Amino acid sequence: MREYLFFMEPCGDQVLSWLDSVTNGALKQVAAYFPDGKKVYAVGGAVRDYFLKRTPTDLDITVAGATDDELDRIPRVSKTYFGSPILNINGVSIDLWRLETSPVLLRAGLPPTIEGMLRIFDFNLERIAVECHSKELVDLGCCDGVEKRVIEYDPFMKEDSVVQAFRAIILKRKTGFEYSSRKLELLATAREKLEDPKECDQVENYFASGNKYVNELPSLKKELLNGFRVKRIQKM
Repeated sequence: MREYLFFMEPCGDQVLSWLDSVTNGALKQVAAYFPDGKKVYAVGGAVRDYFLKRTPTDLDITVAGATDDELDRIPRVSKTYFGSPILNINGVSIDLWRLETSPVLLRAGLPPTIEGMLRIFDFNLERIAVECHSKELVDLGCCDGVEKRVIEYDPFMKEDSVVQAFRAIILKRKTGFEYSSRKLELLATAREKLEDPKECDQVENYFASGNKYVNELPSLKKELLNGFRVKRIQKM
C-alpha cells in the first residue's frame, strides 16, 4: 500500500528542498535565471509528488514578470504543444512558460495569476504550486484530493475530450486513486468520441508534440475502449 505524507500546514520550504534534491538541482538552476522580484512557480504533478512520496520525472515551471527574451536565453531542446520551451537540465525535462502569455489563460479570460493558472487545470490533483523565491505553497484542492484518494474532474472550459480522458487515466496510473462520478462520466463520453476524426486529430497533435506519454497512446486507447464499459452517470 502506498504511503502519503501530510502536514497540518504543508510547508513550501520543505517541498522546495525535496524538489531540488530529487531533480539534481534543476529547479534551483531555473529559478536562478529569474531574480529581481520575478516569481518562479513549480506547478502540478511534481509538487503533488512530494505528498505521494513519488519521485517526479519532469517539472512544469511558470514564471510571472519575465520577458520572452529572458526565456529565450535559456538553452532549450524542443517545444511543447503550445509552443513553450522544453529544457533538459541535469537530466530533468522541464516545461517552461510565461504566466502572463499562457494560451489557456488567455483563452479562458482568467487573470494572469498563479490562482488563475491552477483554476484552469482540469483535475484537482494538478492544482498545486510552490514559488521558488518566497517559498509560498498555493493549493486549490490537490492536498484534499490526495487525502481522500480521489481524482476529481472540474474543467473550467467545460470541454470534455478524449485527451482529457487519457490524462485522467495517466493520473490513475500514477496515483492508484479512484475516479469521482464526474470523471467516470467523462470516460464514458470520451469512449463515444474516440472514432470522431476531429477528436483523433486533437489526440495525435497533443501526443506528437514532445509529449512524454506518446509511447503510451496505444495502451491508453485500449484501456479507454475496454476498461470503461459504463453507462452515462448522472452528475452528483
